[in-house]
Amino acid sequence: MQQVVDRPSPPRWQAQGVRWTSLDILWIALLPATLLIALNTRTIEPNDYWWHVRTGQIIITEHRIPVVDEFSFSQAGTPWMNQAWLMQSALFILHRSGGLPLVLMTHALVITLGYALVLRSSIRSSGLKAGVIASYVGAAVAFRSWGVRPQSISFLWFGALIALIESHRKNKGRQIWWAVPLFVLWGNSHGGFVFGLAVLGLYICGQLWTLWSNRSIASRATKAFELIALGGASIVALSLNPQGFLGNIVYIAGFLKSDATLRGNLEFAPITVRTPAGALFFASLLIFAAALSTSKKRPEADQVAGVLIFAFFTLFSRRSAPWYGLVLIPPLASLMQPLIPTHRPEKQKPLLNGTLLIFLGIGVVLSTPWLRNAFPWLAEQKPIVSHMTPIRATAFLCSHIPAEGARIYQHQAFGSYQEWACPTHPVFIDTRIELYPQEQWEDYLVINNARYDWEKITQRYGFTHLFLSVSDQQTAISAVRSSPRWREIYSDERAVLFERTDAPKNSREQGDPRS
Repeated sequence: MQQVVDRPSPPRWQAQGVRWTSLDILWIALLPATLLIALNTRTIEPNDYWWHVRTGQIIITEHRIPVVDEFSFSQAGTPWMNQAWLMQSALFILHRSGGLPLVLMTHALVITLGYALVLRSSIRSSGLKAGVIASYVGAAVAFRSWGVRPQSISFLWFGALIALIESHRKNKGRQIWWAVPLFVLWGNSHGGFVFGLAVLGLYICGQLWTLWSNRSIASRATKAFELIALGGASIVALSLNPQGFLGNIVYIAGFLKSDATLRGNLEFAPITVRTPAGALFFASLLIFAAALSTSKKRPEADQVAGVLIFAFFTLFSRRSAPWYGLVLIPPLASLMQPLIPTHRPEKQKPLLNGTLLIFLGIGVVLSTPWLRNAFPWLAEQKPIVSHMTPIRATAFLCSHIPAEGARIYQHQAFGSYQEWACPTHPVFIDTRIELYPQEQWEDYLVINNARYDWEKITQRYGFTHLFLSVSDQQTAISAVRSSPRWREIYSDERAVLFERTDAPKNSREQGDPRS
């Protein structure tokens, strides 16, 4: 006897033509519009964006991908694997073509499209309301990970991969083979490909287990071979990068082997319920557990395994949170579908629906980076460039401090902007945390915290200038102001710049920063 599968009835926008003022269209528009407004009003922090754009500038204008460190004096010439070269190039082209507003708008569109692909897939398999609600839950977990940097593209690639997997789960078509060229792009644009490969691997293993448990692997050997070939082709696709076959493996392993990254990078720290992002993560787990225990439907085994495995990753590293959120959406939508009433009101309210849609559209338009500066309160609270970015101080540094012989200790976050705005002056340290040894980070913190021996560290590295943050390094600023060996040559509301009064006359008299 053939089993009858309970499938949600298609929304009216799929079954027949509907007016744009229908409730279904309003539901569909909610998530993309909300995401666009939230992402359009993001602020570009000083930490990462600028060194990525500077690297993209080198790639585009000099037609080469840096393979050693060229930004710092402390690790100059050290081998450096730059896996995100394709996205860095794209960021520089956008920056050069339309400035920061174009970068921000593209960033918003890319992330929104990634979630929209998963939303579309979940609506098709689990119904409109279940798909939208589950997508909101999954997106909320990731809101702290929407910074403007190469990681943006991983939201699109991850969303596209999940959509391909869910389409294959339902129809068993050949569209899933689009995952192979997707991994070619992903392997050259951001390290999030490792999470995508894990999701695809879970799906392939789940499908092979289904074939085996149904005792049909012999009769369906072709399907099993195609799944295995898909996995192999995806791995080979990731080898198509300038670093070669093992390049991406070495790149990921570099993060895991770096003591400085594991100890000092907050993105690799365990998630905690005491933060808003952590509270949302644990709330999403409770929602999933509640739906799993009460729903009549059961997700596929690989979907549940994906949620649990990625939740485990997130417990130990908050950097996994956005990928956990995307993996969560399809199974959560499936579980929620029987729990949501399917009754539709007889009478639609097109005027109300249309009004809300218009307001959503106006909100999206007004939030765009080109228009947000028209509202002084928004420009002040949500500037395109973060208030922490030392724009004027870096300009002073670049114009008043000779590059020859200068060795500048700067706030970690300042390094990235200095590399873009003043590339003639190498930095001591920046946010490429894995590049610098743990001992150097410890020396950085000695000065940052103004420990009793901080001046010995400045002498050992031969620092000629200290470039300190007003908001984050007040202890260091007070200590330096009290020292007769330093004089203040510049200050504003963001940064203070000190010059050493007994600085060496030339770079040959300076200490070796690696000693």
